[in-house]
Amino acid sequence: MSERIDEAATLSRRDWLQRVAVPAVAAVGLAACSDSRRYVVDRRTPGGATRHFVPVQATKERLIRSYAGLRPYRAAGFRLEAERLDGKQLIHNYGHGGGGMTLSWGTANLAVDLMQGNAPARSVAVVGAGVVGLSTAVLLLRQGFDVTIYAAKMPPHTTSNASAATFFPSHVIAEDQVTAAFEQQLEVAVRTSFHAYQRLAGDRYGVRWVDAFYLSDGKPSDGKPSVETRVSDLVANSPMHDLARGDTPFDAPKVRQARDLLIEPPIYLRALVDDVRSAGGRFVIRRLEAVRDLAQLPHATVFNCTGLGARTLVKDAGVLPARGQIAVIQPDAGVDYTLYHGDFGYMMPRKDGILLGGTFDVGVDTTTPDPAIEARLLAAHAKVFDAMK
Repeated sequence: MSERIDEAATLSRRDWLQRVAVPAVAAVGLAACSDSRRYVVDRRTPGGATRHFVPVQATKERLIRSYAGLRPYRAAGFRLEAERLDGKQLIHNYGHGGGGMTLSWGTANLAVDLMQGNAPARSVAVVGAGVVGLSTAVLLLRQGFDVTIYAAKMPPHTTSNASAATFFPSHVIAEDQVTAAFEQQLEVAVRTSFHAYQRLAGDRYGVRWVDAFYLSDGKPSDGKPSVETRVSDLVANSPMHDLARGDTPFDAPKVRQARDLLIEPPIYLRALVDDVRSAGGRFVIRRLEAVRDLAQLPHATVFNCTGLGARTLVKDAGVLPARGQIAVIQPDAGVDYTLYHGDFGYMMPRKDGILLGGTFDVGVDTTTPDPAIEARLLAAHAKVFDAMK
């Protein structure tokens, strides 16, 4: 197994997130920082309260890092199935596109259910220590299984750590590949994950709710909603409402507000690793390169949660890298909202910095940040925040 490091007009929230080929999603937190140019814009909410808006200073001087991550996009959708391998039960759970963090608990539950009726031995292997592998391991441990995780990389050096994650299963399947069965399976996974994350809200896991604002030109969208949008609106849609022009300081023809359920990967993945260890799970740092390596593992059941690693491990040519680049500026505890604008611009405040995105390029297989993209991200966000009044 091989893992890579790093990783709205009248549009609804979900429609907006679908406007690029395979958009990534973002994560949020808070941290303290001071600056002489910092200021606050107050606005009355529709309910009569006062809301403080701290503009983000998207400047080169405040930039602390840029990075690019790769996501395991699979046009046919995530692979969730069981097969026999030299007397073993091999269960696949990979290829989640931009929705790995969102779908992790849901597909982990579905994958564990595939063992039922097969009289599995109590010793189980999970291959991959990203969010899907860790979630699968936690569920197995809760059911009393003896779990060993095999991985080439551990957090914070996994693909999942590069994620910028809100709760939305961004482009997990090409629309022309959608079947009724897949849509039903996706709904079950989203519903299960949504309930799981609600129970994990709090500082320990870095999961929280924040206000989200969507800026657009006010023009109606065209085309039917994607399957991800349809399912998310059914299961986890936060009611979105239009705001009057003076309700916010944003200079846009149309502003809509909703709530985001945000997951901060550096905090969240560290907590999952702790959960695995405290429940008796073991980690083995080992790169598995081919199916024969899986067959040689001393476990009767093996879960393949390798993401991009499935390209080589099980020769799945349908798994493609989807590259996303993010610019990170100094954190500011006063920035307590997320913002979406343009074709795919987003701002997410985290404890380790404020994330400015985004891009998502299917088929680009490099995690080296592009200086031109960095400059474009800073300029696009500066234009939005400098216009606040």
